Amino acid sequence: MINSKIESLQLLRFIAAMLIVSVHLNFEFGHIGVDIFFVLSGFIIAYVTDKKTQSFFINRLIRIIPFYWLITFLFIATLLIFPDLFDLSKFNLIYLIKSLFFIPFNNIETGHYPLVIYGWTLNYEIFFYLIFSLSILINKKNLIQTFLIIFFLIYFLNLYLDNFISNVYSNPIVFEFVFGVITFIFFKNTNQLNVFSFRQILISIFLLISVIYLCLEFNKFRLLYSGIPSVIILLIFLFLNKFNFPKIFVLLGDSSYCLYLLHPYIFQFSKKILSIFDLSSAILNIFILFNVILCIIISIYLHKYFELPAQKFLKRYFK
Repeated sequence: MINSKIESLQLLRFIAAMLIVSVHLNFEFGHIGVDIFFVLSGFIIAYVTDKKTQSFFINRLIRIIPFYWLITFLFIATLLIFPDLFDLSKFNLIYLIKSLFFIPFNNIETGHYPLVIYGWTLNYEIFFYLIFSLSILINKKNLIQTFLIIFFLIYFLNLYLDNFISNVYSNPIVFEFVFGVITFIFFKNTNQLNVFSFRQILISIFLLISVIYLCLEFNKFRLLYSGIPSVIILLIFLFLNKFNFPKIFVLLGDSSYCLYLLHPYIFQFSKKILSIFDLSSAILNIFILFNVILCIIISIYLHKYFELPAQKFLKRYFK
């Protein structure tokens, strides 16, 4: 039986969220944070359901919906009160319903973007959860094998269909969830990676750097230049679980979901305010650092005083 909690992955969640935050600071490489989240999600779901499959889908919805819906309704309220605050958004009831229920749509002809900007990744998460839930219903005993069969059948069906939703779910990025599931199989069958030596970790880091360089230099296929490195990063952090981590990293990892969804709006609001003043680059850099710290503090507060209580209430209710 493997350990019930992998604390090093909490640290990885926080790092992935901070990578995405860095995109708003003009660090383009930060986009790999999304790929790390997808690979990590595939691993975690396989890890969790290896022990318990009861109420799987309900539990995942309880984890995702409360804060996502809160941010969505706050965004809509702000959009109605200050319609010029957001450059590429407008109120639309159909958009709102589809956003709330994780249905992909083409937002003002700009692409797959729900009203909350990073909600597009949650659409993929829910898609993945649905396939896993279906696999549990069909064959719980051989869950991983069943999942892989259903996943590939649905993927190729989406390739055949020609509509916006099928185009979204035939995006190769969905294979990053499969990468995570396969990583779990490797993890489980090697007894928590205790077979890994320090030399093998160094080799993994070298391979990570090599793959990133080669793919950025010669290939623009995201599954290769972000998906494969994300798997290697996940393997490295699984190895690091042998070490003890300060509890603050667990808290930062737990609050990373709030940070992930919240940070674009804090940055955008600050940008609107700062544009009024003629500030030097040094002062702007100080405000950027302040924004990052503010995002982290607010995310921790929301996690402790909204997200956790909401989840506990819903779990009691559905129980």
